[in-house]
Amino acid sequence: MMTMEELNGLARERFVAAVGHAFEHSPWIAERTWAQRPFRDVTDLHAKMLAVLAAAAEAERLELLRAHPDLVGRLAREGRLTAASTGEQHAAGLAAVTPEEAAAFARNNARYRKKFEFPFVICAREHRKEAILAAFPRRLANTPAAEMQTALAEVGKIARLRLLDVVQETSPMATLSRNYYGKEQVRLTKVVRRAGEHLLFEFNVKILLEGDFARVYRAGDNAACVPTDTMKNTVYALGKAHDFASPEQFAMLLARHFLENFAHVAAVSVAIEQILWERIAVAGKPHEHAFARGSNALRTATVKQDRANPPTVTGGIVGLEVVKTGQSAFEGFMVDPYTTLKPTTDRILGTSIEAVWTFAAPGVDYNGTFAAARRTILEVFATHQSLGVQHTLYAMGEALLAAAPAVSKVAFTMPNQHRILVNLEPLGMHNENDVFVSAAEPFGVIFGEVSRG
Repeated sequence: MMTMEELNGLARERFVAAVGHAFEHSPWIAERTWAQRPFRDVTDLHAKMLAVLAAAAEAERLELLRAHPDLVGRLAREGRLTAASTGEQHAAGLAAVTPEEAAAFARNNARYRKKFEFPFVICAREHRKEAILAAFPRRLANTPAAEMQTALAEVGKIARLRLLDVVQETSPMATLSRNYYGKEQVRLTKVVRRAGEHLLFEFNVKILLEGDFARVYRAGDNAACVPTDTMKNTVYALGKAHDFASPEQFAMLLARHFLENFAHVAAVSVAIEQILWERIAVAGKPHEHAFARGSNALRTATVKQDRANPPTVTGGIVGLEVVKTGQSAFEGFMVDPYTTLKPTTDRILGTSIEAVWTFAAPGVDYNGTFAAARRTILEVFATHQSLGVQHTLYAMGEALLAAAPAVSKVAFTMPNQHRILVNLEPLGMHNENDVFVSAAEPFGVIFGEVSRG
């Protein structure tokens, strides 16, 4: 890739060699534009090339249109497209059409050529194959004069993207070192109605994409930008099209969708929070379609997937608030001139547990693992003779790995929710370790990750 300064300094022949391909098999546009140097930027260069095209004879413009290949046509099948056309058709998914889609393109190409006497031209990088097929009927309804203007406008879009492929739009002093974007707080409620039992899933979904989006940031060129509104709609479309039994499974469906349908997406991250609805018991039996929220805790799942590696899948729980009024001590800690905390062998231990466990491989019993992990966390918290939050954290991690063989490691974040003894002496009363005030802040934060040895 060269800078605009470097391009402006080229002789005519080298200038044409650098950017003549922007207009398909039509280097004459670059040749006639060269004399208008220097160009401020790609936008200026592109505008002046379009002005040359507009000033050309109608026969030259028609020749330019006829230089374009059919989409999914003979040249593509024989591998004889230009490098630029090959990449553009591949980006639109045209290199992987079904036999039925190939037949549809052939029919539409023939009808279009018969009416307009030049091939159907569209900026493939701005569309998927389904949208391209849908554009044929609309454009076939145009008059020849109107369609020629539409086709030339598409040529201009193609040329601008090709120029951005070879000319650096921004200063070489800066580079986009990393980027990602996406949609979050997408709320999905899915009901699966089975005979005798309904399943209820309520998800809060976050999707992040990484990939070849540099021009979106650098030049405001949105041709490669997957709108976040599309991400939102994809959640609902896949929620309708597929049944699933866990948030992990749905996250994997979403991640695969974006990697399979957008060639320039390099990595996908999907995070889901699930509300934990429990069946209401009626006459001692769980009701088939009535639910109550068990707690404010949320089940979590994440899938991170790129093109080179299998997905990394985690499950978890967040906001699991617990408290115990016995079997909790904190003593023997370091003391310096600023220490005022008194050691205790009998304190209230409260925290809001966030646990994230990583699966050794995808495709396991995610629901069974969640149930075992939650049960283990609560049982260990309740029964462990705690000498500190860190002590209990490690005991929970050790027990969870024993109870969930599909898990390779588990990480806990446990803020210390303090209950502080109230000084009752001004009231003439003695506090016998039974009256406290809860303190929201400041609070200690304890993190630890426990892995298999």
